[in-house]
Amino acid sequence: MNSRNSILSSIGFFTIGLTLWLTALKPAGFTNTDFDMVFGGLILAVGIILLVLSILSLQGGEHPFDGLVFFAFSLIALIFSLPNYSHEAGSMMNAPALVGWFYLVWAFFWFFLWFGALKSHPFMHMFFLLLAWLSTLAIAIFEYTGARGFLTVGGYLQLLWALAALYLSAGSALHALCGKSCLPMGAKKAS
Repeated sequence: MNSRNSILSSIGFFTIGLTLWLTALKPAGFTNTDFDMVFGGLILAVGIILLVLSILSLQGGEHPFDGLVFFAFSLIALIFSLPNYSHEAGSMMNAPALVGWFYLVWAFFWFFLWFGALKSHPFMHMFFLLLAWLSTLAIAIFEYTGARGFLTVGGYLQLLWALAALYLSAGSALHALCGKSCLPMGAKKAS
């Protein structure tokens, strides 16, 4: 991975990690404050930033995994920023069945991406995707059943997902600065 791609990966995974961490605080039970109005603009900005990073990552062509993850996360962020700017979308997104369906679709997406990464990607990428689909699935189950325990589990898994994203960010940043891998990511398997 060249220095440009390492920097793009570092920025992208840091953006994902920070967003996941902040949005997981309420489901995990660390705060009862409703941050919807505060995070509305942040989520929109994250969506735009990750969309640009996904295009730049895919242009390099060296590591399409990052570009695909950034693009997927940008779509999620842009969709979740809608309720804060549109009353029509807000009324639709507040329906538990629709939100549950939305999370379930993304859980399947993350699962298939994780399954595809099993063959050729380093451990940390697989761990990142494992946490992605498990946390998304737990929140989907909460939306369908209303069982608060699934929301808490999903929130804690999302916090771990955020830490995995921040670890990938740090690994990419150190790779760009040092010119070699300084943090263990796991061996990349031959495809």
